[in-house]
Amino acid sequence: MKYLKKFNEKLNLKDRTELLDFCETTLAYLIDERFSIDCTFTNVRDGVIKIDLEKVDGFNQRSSFLWDDVKDYYIPFLQLLNNRYDIIPYGNRTKNNVCFDTFFHEAYFSVEDVIADRVKDFNGDEFGHKDKTHCISVKVKEKK
Repeated sequence: MKYLKKFNEKLNLKDRTELLDFCETTLAYLIDERFSIDCTFTNVRDGVIKIDLEKVDGFNQRSSFLWDDVKDYYIPFLQLLNNRYDIIPYGNRTKNNVCFDTFFHEAYFSVEDVIADRVKDFNGDEFGHKDKTHCISVKVKEKK
């Protein structure tokens, strides 16, 4: 019975700790480069956890970074995360599950587009070359 998939089981504090450990282990190189990972419940009742990747400066203030600087580490992380957890959309969006938060707007992309590095800005240009972001976020709800 222990190998049966649990139906509709919500994430709890123990799962949050496990998830944070997974994120920190998988993104260890970025953490060494002054990035931080935060896993917080956005909806405790439903068990939704938001995972934020941010860069901090020497004063623990958020600073901006380019997609090109993190994509070689974030894409494999997102693939592993997608294999282990149900990544859910933001708000009423049906497919856009990854949020790039710039200082001026938020851009949303599907997991598949981010993994394939098809991340475009509002002008249709590649997102990583000039657009700085200060946070990349995903939300997970259940283990697969």
